[in-house]
Amino acid sequence: MTRASRCLVSEIALLIGIPWREGAEGPDAYDCWAAADMVQRRLFGRGLPGLGPDRRRTITGARQRWRRAPAPRDGDLVEMRRMGRANHIGVWIAGRILHCQRGAGMVYDRPDDIRVMGWQLRFWTPTRKATRPRGAADAPAIPAIYVPGLDLMLDPGIPAETLLAAHRAVPIEAHAGESLRRIITRAGLASECIAVFARPVGAADDIRLPDAADADALEALLHDLGAVRPEDWETRRLAPGERLVITQVPQDGGGGSNPLRIILSIAVIAAAAFIAGPAGLGLGATLGSSLGIGAAAGGQLVFGLVNALGQFVISQILPPPSPRGVSGFTDEVSPTFTARAQPSVARPGAPIPVQFGRHIHQLDDVTPPFARFENNTQVICQLMAVGIGEHVIEEVLLGDTSVWRDGAPTGNLPGVSIEHVLSGQAVTLFEEAVFSQGDVTGLTLEPSQTVGWHSAIPQGRAIEAIEIDIGFQQLVRIDSNGANQSRTVEIRVEAQMIDDDDQPLAEVQILETLSFTAATRSSLRSSHKWFVPGGRYRLRLTRLTAAGDGNTFDTAFWTGLKGIMPGGRTYQGLELLAVKVAVGEIFAAQSARQVRVVKTRKLPVWDGSGWSAPQPTREIAWAVAEILRMHGRLGDIDMDELLALHATWSARGDRFDTIFDQGMSFWEALQAALRAGRAQPDQLGRRIRLWRDEPQAVPRQLFSERNIRRGSLTISPRLAVSERPERLIAQYMDERTWRPSELPVGPITGRERRERYFGITARTHLAREVSHDIRASQFRSVSVSFETELENRLLRRGDVIVLSHAELTGGVAVGVDAWQGLAITLSRDLDFGALPANLLMTFSGPDGTVFGPVQVLAPTGAGRSAGLTLTAEEMDRIIADYGSDPRDWVARTRARDESIRAVIGEPATAPMRLIVESVGEERGGYSPVTCIDDDPRAHDEATAGLASLEGAITAIAASVMAGTLRIDLALAPSLPAGATFVHEYSVDGGLSWLPLGSGSEASFEVAAPAGVTEVRSAVILGGRGPWVTAAISVSLLPAPGNLAEVTPGRFAAEGRLDIAADPVAGAQSYRFSLRNAAGNLMAQLVRATPALDLDAAALAQLGALLRDLSVDAAALEQGAQGGALSTLAFNVPAPVPVTGIVQFGNGLHVWSVPDPAPPLGWRVRWQANQVGGFTGSQDVTTAQWSRGAVGWPNLVWFAGRDAFGIGPETHIDYTPPPSNEGPGG
Repeated sequence: MTRASRCLVSEIALLIGIPWREGAEGPDAYDCWAAADMVQRRLFGRGLPGLGPDRRRTITGARQRWRRAPAPRDGDLVEMRRMGRANHIGVWIAGRILHCQRGAGMVYDRPDDIRVMGWQLRFWTPTRKATRPRGAADAPAIPAIYVPGLDLMLDPGIPAETLLAAHRAVPIEAHAGESLRRIITRAGLASECIAVFARPVGAADDIRLPDAADADALEALLHDLGAVRPEDWETRRLAPGERLVITQVPQDGGGGSNPLRIILSIAVIAAAAFIAGPAGLGLGATLGSSLGIGAAAGGQLVFGLVNALGQFVISQILPPPSPRGVSGFTDEVSPTFTARAQPSVARPGAPIPVQFGRHIHQLDDVTPPFARFENNTQVICQLMAVGIGEHVIEEVLLGDTSVWRDGAPTGNLPGVSIEHVLSGQAVTLFEEAVFSQGDVTGLTLEPSQTVGWHSAIPQGRAIEAIEIDIGFQQLVRIDSNGANQSRTVEIRVEAQMIDDDDQPLAEVQILETLSFTAATRSSLRSSHKWFVPGGRYRLRLTRLTAAGDGNTFDTAFWTGLKGIMPGGRTYQGLELLAVKVAVGEIFAAQSARQVRVVKTRKLPVWDGSGWSAPQPTREIAWAVAEILRMHGRLGDIDMDELLALHATWSARGDRFDTIFDQGMSFWEALQAALRAGRAQPDQLGRRIRLWRDEPQAVPRQLFSERNIRRGSLTISPRLAVSERPERLIAQYMDERTWRPSELPVGPITGRERRERYFGITARTHLAREVSHDIRASQFRSVSVSFETELENRLLRRGDVIVLSHAELTGGVAVGVDAWQGLAITLSRDLDFGALPANLLMTFSGPDGTVFGPVQVLAPTGAGRSAGLTLTAEEMDRIIADYGSDPRDWVARTRARDESIRAVIGEPATAPMRLIVESVGEERGGYSPVTCIDDDPRAHDEATAGLASLEGAITAIAASVMAGTLRIDLALAPSLPAGATFVHEYSVDGGLSWLPLGSGSEASFEVAAPAGVTEVRSAVILGGRGPWVTAAISVSLLPAPGNLAEVTPGRFAAEGRLDIAADPVAGAQSYRFSLRNAAGNLMAQLVRATPALDLDAAALAQLGALLRDLSVDAAALEQGAQGGALSTLAFNVPAPVPVTGIVQFGNGLHVWSVPDPAPPLGWRVRWQANQVGGFTGSQDVTTAQWSRGAVGWPNLVWFAGRDAFGIGPETHIDYTPPPSNEGPGG
């Protein structure tokens, strides 16, 4: 595969799984035509014509731009046809076909797999004609490119064309007059993390390459390159002669924690694209070494400078990142977090896992596993990485079977041995350095013939022992009476030392002549080992025993060759797990290779004066400290600050439990750990400050007109209401099952969003964080920004400040005709009688610049007037702030025969509590400050220090009547005036809480949310007081009687849940709650009658097709309030294992029907090789199966089948297949 093809494959990985929907054109879903169009535009810079729904499955409508091709190339269209008609389309990329298919979404299939499904393929390659959309023919083409990769390993002085070729810069469609947003969306890049630049083509003279990588020089470079902010993409339009450059920004930190590398790389890529000129990407201009990313330039920068520059780039050219996303972390890449079962394997190039807290971990191989035979049983030996650091292993599982718990075997599998190898210790359970020769598998040893030579070890290595495996399918002689008689076979084993060129270094030596004697029709397998002088060896085997007669079955096989290298290696800082598993009919090899461990990391703990020895801990604080220690940054934080946060996290039960098994930068890992405790890090020079989102009673500073730059205050909605989530689907790893799980919080009809909560495994902890995020989204809806002077040096991210500012929010539009001294003459009279003496005025200059608001004084006395005045101090401030005296240009001139426009009105005082989000770099004496409103309703914790709110609510009552929820509060007489109340509700017994409403009255009514079980209320007055909780008054309706199956045994036989109960007087409806064995709610259904009928398919869709299932039934009265519960529990045993398998001639297998017989028959699965997945399966209804139609499977499994799946499997091993087939065995 070429480098370009590899780049393409890396790009399409981001597209896999996008849903298919009829007629959809993105970005959330596509049909096949729209998907092909998006891929063409995004990866190859060309589009497909727009077609109606009836023509979107064939290339016919685009043949004027595409022609048939005998062989496909990257980017060619693939037309898929059935029965002579084209009805599907895809794109050829790197030897496979990318297409969007009904029921599967975006997939990347091999051509052979598509042909197997009955498709015929035709390939179409683009013609030389233009491929822009209709209607764009008259618009001049604009050179535009997209750089999908961002390789940070750049060398100084690299040619521009080489740089762009290495990053596979591809053209995208752009036309004069189009907005950047339209171009980005059409190219399918709207959801990507990108940086956008637009500037004239080829004008390299005005790109000032910096002499040093300092903040001013790099900011100037980005300005010269035409960096465009995301908020300007809609309004910024391309002009003729401009080039558009879009670069992808790595979301994983680019492989390092230094943001300077990312910033410089973006600048280098964009500069190369512009310097390369309008003729394309082929000019030979080079970038100066000053743009090289080397240690010299990076070493001259202090951390504060890098952080300030990073803040500039993030705020100026990059879209804001996801607040909770962990960049670059993909569940499907991780063997631990994926929902799909997979074997433990070595992951070359992947990081060694690092764990924090308590978690399950699917281990990776450290050395290749190998197998040997002990007492005719295959034993798999595997050495696996537990992880960096020290751990306490709680449990070891093979597949889903617990085999080791609390340092001792569980007894579930007797053939398992485990050794926990600590750091610096050697493995003693088996040899850890074994090479298995793949050429030696199932070699038949014919009588009087020699097999070999076969080398035991590759070139460049030496061994100290040799091991071989010998197998017999049967070893027996049948006498004339049909009885089994002993048979002996001898095999000579010879070895010879060789060099790396396979030339002999010594004489051939006979290691041993093996003798095998048995009278068995079952398989016979054994391993044999010899120690040899160190070196490289080859082996050959000779069967010395002649062939027997037709009643003798003694075919021998050479099934394995292993070279054992010198052992005793140790791994400093890494703990290992040696696992030895006997597999066979009792335990399948697939499960033996799925090694999972539940363990807890041991870390040092700080007590305020020193660090303890490593001890098991799940605390967030010590995970944060370890991340800092690993990167040499522990001395950069305030330990007292960390200890105070630890006290808060510990009291709340917040923990950080996860596995880092993918590449992640230092800053991302630190953010991930702190997010589990609702905290974030902040860089202040070299120091790292930690802050938590929690109520703060005392604000850090007060800001008003006196310390805010005039005209810089902006108060705007932070998020459009339509975009705020009302329902969050929280995705996490559940510690109860150690499986990926989801927790939905919020009304089912609300706007929904899915988020991954990394490092949280406890459901109660997760519910707190999800509830907080929903509150923050709802109540933190205002963004505030302003500029200030020296006060910014006292501010840090996360600080709470108070803003008290008089801002003009409305008024009367007038004109200003004259401004003499401190007197202003308006263009018309106004009635100032109803207005206060102090007013605000905002006016515009001749060039449209907005001045103000400024304080003006209304004339004294009632009546109408056109005159205003202002103080001398205010006049001086206007001139100082804007550098211009409005008295010089207010008067009308011949060139401007109109009045200056102005707005006059009352000031609106807006006192607000704010949380500082960022403080920008100081320029011209001012620094920008961005904040978000600190609404007390967004917190689930009471504000400390507000003693007046303690006990303010003395009692609370809540009830539901006629669909209305009513809350009545009893208040303490000492409650100060002006207090308001906030109310929340829960539908899961207080696990998670959602906003219900707020008001100033002690009684509150609202439409009852569905399923509400509890409510809680708190006082808001300068902060929030403690919650007071009450359960909803429950209905007095009795439990439905006689809850039972309509047809007894139907659930066990068919998987059909058909139940009914007696009606309850006064009930409006009935609620059925389906729960699993752990009591977790799987589904909740409401029916008009006390009956529920769900077949197996419906139960499976609800996730409730379970052998262990319980159903709670309750009668509901008006208002959906439930009465007492009736419970019906099911426990369906798995089908009985198959026994008594008899093999007849021609591969027919017959077994005895167990009692009870499985309801749906049996499932037979087979595997053609000793490794890999199942080759095929077949469901049979009678107790027999013929393997003649599937050739010689090596491994076969038999299991009973019912509506819930299959039962325990019985396993038969046919490895290796015999040369002939006897009458039984």
